[in-house]
Amino acid sequence: MNILEVRVDSVTQKDAVNKILDWTQKKQKAMVVTVNPEIIISAQKDPQYKKLLNSADLSLADGIGVLWAANFYQYVTESKHKNRLFLWIAAFVIGGKTFISAKYRTKTLPQQVSGSNIVYDLANQDQASLFLLGEKEGIAEKAADKLRQDYPLIRIAGTYAGNGSPLGDREAREYLKDKPSDLILVAYGAPKQERWIERNLAYIPAAVGIGVGGTFRFLAGDIRRAPNWVQRAGLEWLFRLILEPWRWRRQMSLPQFILLVIRDNIKKTQQ
Repeated sequence: MNILEVRVDSVTQKDAVNKILDWTQKKQKAMVVTVNPEIIISAQKDPQYKKLLNSADLSLADGIGVLWAANFYQYVTESKHKNRLFLWIAAFVIGGKTFISAKYRTKTLPQQVSGSNIVYDLANQDQASLFLLGEKEGIAEKAADKLRQDYPLIRIAGTYAGNGSPLGDREAREYLKDKPSDLILVAYGAPKQERWIERNLAYIPAAVGIGVGGTFRFLAGDIRRAPNWVQRAGLEWLFRLILEPWRWRRQMSLPQFILLVIRDNIKKTQQ
């Protein structure tokens, strides 16, 4: 599925974890990205970032907005209605159904797969060792301690904050060289984390690099994660906005995303 020219793969969380572990067993270099509306909007403003996302070996749908967009694209592809007003109405009807109905939500893409949930699944196995990279000093260490406490099987090769910029690449590579791991979880936030993986994955022991956003902060207790029922309802973004009101500027990308998806679909019907 392509959403505003950004590829999103149709996989479940279980599929994704199995694929990642398969790559680690084969020592095959691979980059995994978790795509949400904010990332897709960033890609519209930065063609190189869009190219990077589309070059990833696995691109996961992280966010109910991505599931809505996939459902709307699929609807427009199958619909015979080309009237612009009808399509605007359809977009919001599909949006309501996507939020209300868990079954309809996964009509086109099989599951929302967040970076945090991927980390929890990868922590609950002993096939591959993990390295935690990123965040502020001390956060990755606290996250690692929490993972060791909750997941007895986990193998953590180490943690390192670094700075995520090209200026810190050489130092990071030197540090990682002595801390062999199968998977590296990179928590610098988008697009910094994806760019770090692209620049450095070929030069470090880890086979697979995954951008995991704010996951370490959740694990460390620095941020409270939404209850399961809020996550199932697709409202984790709202829960986090309530806890961190300063994020409102970042959330402005959501209405922009909705508008661009609707316009893109209308444009396709006119061709």
